[in-house]
Amino acid sequence: MKKIISSLLLLLMISLTVSCKKEKDPELPEVSFKEGMGYVSSNTTVGKSNQITIGVTAKKNKATLKTFTVYQAYDNFEYQQVYIYTLLSNEGENFSRDYQFTTRTESGREKYKFTVTDADGNTGIKEIILQVQ
Repeated sequence: MKKIISSLLLLLMISLTVSCKKEKDPELPEVSFKEGMGYVSSNTTVGKSNQITIGVTAKKNKATLKTFTVYQAYDNFEYQQVYIYTLLSNEGENFSRDYQFTTRTESGREKYKFTVTDADGNTGIKEIILQVQ
């Protein structure tokens, strides 16, 4: 009887182990910053009232790209959505956009978060912090 119970417990443990599959991580859109002359592509210090250009590129991983959103936060405040764009059908595979703005007139920290969301709801994120002096 002990052998039967032990065998049943072993069989139950094996079936639970086999049936528990690890959930696969979602395939996020690939988001990156453009680099080169005229672009800010990493955390840096900038002047007050400076014209800034951040170039963002995105590439679909699995599902078609759908939206591009920009969020902004000053100092220790929470992000606020400042721009949203619904991608055109011809932008669903690869997307590129230059986001231009002027830094504020006072010293502090400006944070920008760029997101690209695909048709499956997966979101790729890229962030940059500017120290304004």
